Amino acid sequence: MPNSLFLTYEGPPSNSEPLCEWIRICGQKLLTAAASPIELDLFKPTPGKVPLFDDGPAPAAILEICANRETLLDLAAGDDFNQMFYKEALEAVPGLALSIGLFRSLATPVARERSAAARTAALSFVVRYYGPSSDEQAFQNFYTANHPPILARFPAIRNVFCYLPEPIPVTPIPRSGVILGNEVVFDDLAGLNAALQSNVIADLKADSARFPSFGHSTHHAMMREKLIKTV
Repeated sequence: MPNSLFLTYEGPPSNSEPLCEWIRICGQKLLTAAASPIELDLFKPTPGKVPLFDDGPAPAAILEICANRETLLDLAAGDDFNQMFYKEALEAVPGLALSIGLFRSLATPVARERSAAARTAALSFVVRYYGPSSDEQAFQNFYTANHPPILARFPAIRNVFCYLPEPIPVTPIPRSGVILGNEVVFDDLAGLNAALQSNVIADLKADSARFPSFGHSTHHAMMREKLIKTV
């Protein structure tokens, strides 16, 4: 499915587990009520560190909803959706802040793949780029043309994805402000950290130095759990 709706919950790390359990419960309700095919993936902070990047605490949780664009637009505009995943979630787990973003995903084949494989490995390195940017389109064009093929050379990498923002209807949930998302997938944290010590990093840094201007970026290792309808 080429479109993703991301709900990103920021808050104290201690709130991650109760929040994830809340999202699992709400996710089951969403899967049961869905009239069109949807997929749900829950991202939660991974134990351990990524020494090359120290961007502070990861989000308490991220929920990715994959579906066709029309389904996601209907969800984002729906009162029940906003009540459950925004108002009720923030009441159930204090100290949270939530943002939303709709994205079109681009997958880059890795290693000797002719086409991108399905995302099955459990560790996602979630990267987000934020404004302000003097030319967001120029930044997106340069990044998607140049950076993913380098990322795809990481040893033991399983997937490379880019996420390009799309317009979203007015909702009570604040917009994320993300101008581009990136996700590289590995079997585990050890595989990610080994890749970040490889000689690919020099080429990534050289490419990053040529990026058109942007505000800042964040990098967080997160474990991913697919939510499956159980009732």
